[in-house]
Amino acid sequence: MSNRPYGTIQVDVDELAVYYESLSLPSPDGESGPVYAQGLPRLLELFEQFEIRATFFICGRDLESADRRRLIRRMAEQGHELANHSYSHPRGFARLPAKRLEEEILKSGERIAEAGGAPVRGFRAPAFSLSPAVLHFLERAGYLYDASILPTPWSPLMRWGHHRLSRCPLDESQYGHWRYGWAPLNPYHPDLDAPQRRGETRLWECPVTTMPGLRLPFHSTFVIGFGAWVFRLGFLLNSLRARGITYLLHPAELIDPVEDPCMASFRFLRVPWEDKRRLYESMLQRLSRAYRLVPTVEYLQHQAAGGT
Repeated sequence: MSNRPYGTIQVDVDELAVYYESLSLPSPDGESGPVYAQGLPRLLELFEQFEIRATFFICGRDLESADRRRLIRRMAEQGHELANHSYSHPRGFARLPAKRLEEEILKSGERIAEAGGAPVRGFRAPAFSLSPAVLHFLERAGYLYDASILPTPWSPLMRWGHHRLSRCPLDESQYGHWRYGWAPLNPYHPDLDAPQRRGETRLWECPVTTMPGLRLPFHSTFVIGFGAWVFRLGFLLNSLRARGITYLLHPAELIDPVEDPCMASFRFLRVPWEDKRRLYESMLQRLSRAYRLVPTVEYLQHQAAGGT
């Protein structure tokens, strides 16, 4: 199928501590880091099985361990791209003071580049918490692209639903501003002061694909939470457009069940791995058959050359 459109799979490597912190809870003592110990190895095995090269958004603080640094170096050597997901994944990233925001990006980028052996060219804000200040800094810092827009106007409803399940206040910037819901569905050069609009900047915006028309998210967290029909519908609607895809995964979805009742609001942390394995194999098989899946930098190079 040489006429397959290009696409990219992006992976937010959020360690389990991120989910506790999102609920204002400390991680359990002795937490071993199951995302790096279980989730990433399982995901890399599936990527090898389906011949997928992906982009991994890494938090800099997770690279204090030599074993983790060796793992991401191997990922880079296998053809995967390493990108920046901030240093400490702070809540309310878009509302941080400028100095703290810049430190989060710079410190993490330096650590990832050192561990991976190559410059870091992409960034995603924690929890899609994006502001014009983030884009302005990425442009000045020489980044090729940002991937922080989730183009759905349903972000207020998503925050409300998350709050109802977790019983925890959420930052108002989580999932982004509702205006970002009307951003283009495919990569574009944004207006730095109005990220949902096209502009003249050198920086690319690479939004996570949502369902055309409905603008509902269908990345893997929603698929595990609501069922495989969410993926089938989103996949079908996107296929009808004959355009590329930016599909989001989280390796936390591939770990063994977390028994802590505090984590009950995160359904994907409660589902047995074997059940999730079947779902992941089905998604990745369909994506790899329909798209030429390459790291985001290569995907954007193809877009710049006029491809779909």
